Amino acid sequence: MARGVARRGSSVPWPSGIVPYESAPGYGLNHNFAKYNSSEVDIQSTSYDYGSVMHYESTAFPSNGLPTIVPIQPNTTIGQRDNLSSIEIQEVRLFYNCTASGLTLPTIITTTTGD
Repeated sequence: MARGVARRGSSVPWPSGIVPYESAPGYGLNHNFAKYNSSEVDIQSTSYDYGSVMHYESTAFPSNGLPTIVPIQPNTTIGQRDNLSSIEIQEVRLFYNCTASGLTLPTIITTTTGD
């Protein structure tokens, strides 16, 4: 979990556009597909985020080389590791009551001091 929310692969309920193949994950990794109830997951009233950096990819934890999560809608990509999605940025802003707009978070400048 990060920012107090569960991975999108563990959200409740699975959205109507996702079919999890819960029997496919192997090697004792089924716990990665555990479901949380709505009191344990805070999605800030946003829509399901297929492009979340926290969403498992369609081939996460395969035991047989086949997809473990399949979007019903064709050509839908799930999971990525490059950037926060626009929905994730919206969720962070809602969580922290931030009124900024746009798709980027403010730049944070850090400095280090010599030892």
